[in-house]
Amino acid sequence: MNSKTWSEVIKFHRHRLHLTSRSLAQKAGIDPSYITLMERDGHIPSREKVVALAHALQIEPSALLLAAGYSPDMPDSGISNRTVSSYCALIPELRQCLRELVGLPKKQQREAAKMLHSYLSVLAGRRTVK
Repeated sequence: MNSKTWSEVIKFHRHRLHLTSRSLAQKAGIDPSYITLMERDGHIPSREKVVALAHALQIEPSALLLAAGYSPDMPDSGISNRTVSSYCALIPELRQCLRELVGLPKKQQREAAKMLHSYLSVLAGRRTVK
């Protein structure tokens, strides 16, 4: 995921809840300077911290994981954060789709994640379209 997009997602949801950086950090159990690092520099934290942020921001963890470039709810998917991020850097349409997925209900996110997984598998040459 584009680091600018990631920082925009964090800022948007923090502002939506009228939280300061410090209060978000406290709710997520992370250092306040880490929030600044994410919002200013687009730093993408570990999967565990993304989940903690999702809970603090009152959004589905899978939505924020997807926004961060992680594959949500698919531990055996074979898609790593690096794979998703590199495809996002190369394919603007995919990056836009990921941004739009953040606002979908969890059930729709799961369906979209399955389609995305299939799409990335085809791009990676692991499987052919039937």
